[in-house]
Amino acid sequence: PSCPTGASYNPDTSQMEVCFESALALQNQVSALKGGGYAATVNGEYTSVNWDGKSNCLTVAMETNPGKMTMGSGASFCASIPVSNLPIELVSFSGEYIKRDNHVKLNWITATQENVERLEILRSYDNINFEVVHVIDEVPNSIERIEYTHNDDYRLPSRGVLYYRIKNVDWDGQTDESESISVSIEGEGMEIKTYPNPVKTAVVIETPINGLGLLIDLAGRNVMSLELIEGINTVNLESLPAGVYILNFNTEEGQIISKRIIKSK
Repeated sequence: PSCPTGASYNPDTSQMEVCFESALALQNQVSALKGGGYAATVNGEYTSVNWDGKSNCLTVAMETNPGKMTMGSGASFCASIPVSNLPIELVSFSGEYIKRDNHVKLNWITATQENVERLEILRSYDNINFEVVHVIDEVPNSIERIEYTHNDDYRLPSRGVLYYRIKNVDWDGQTDESESISVSIEGEGMEIKTYPNPVKTAVVIETPINGLGLLIDLAGRNVMSLELIEGINTVNLESLPAGVYILNFNTEEGQIISKRIIKSK
């Protein structure tokens, strides 16, 4: 419905506000309640409204979008809650590594949720290639703040940096992703060493156990696969262009340890 001048939505109080030329003009519009107070029909229900009997404005809680108020005189007013063009309006998104429990605790808050089929938590080791680590189904439509939390303990690296995003998928198949956040992992587990770093020709990779090493450039491309053995491994990088690379060391137990290697000219 259209919203005539004088009706507005206050996001700080989540209320519709309707103003008139004077308090007398307002009084002629509302219905008096027994025992004091005033009422109007809001979204089809007879509801008490907030008015002190002196000011020229009244307010009423607005729980649907748009909200419609019909006065005792029959005059109608409505207000729409402004929402973003996206199905979800994200207020905040943060994460921290909980060392004693060895998991990443993710927290986020939404201000609005509309037409959302599911939320996906995405994770990456390089901020380029992301995988789904958790899915939230049955996301309700809401115009109120909703707080979420998720503990990620799936194949965490012993040390390094993880990147997370929130992806929303609406019922029309449209998708949108949040900006990335980074979380530093500083566990006490396995560690590998790389030196020299920066490196011109050959890098030494020292590992405590056997495992597979994947060298990835910043575009997310796998530029080298390495069968690394326990102890010292010397890898020639002369053929690679100068730049920053990520070495992901995958253990047989499924652990991933990430190291950054800088190839100089």
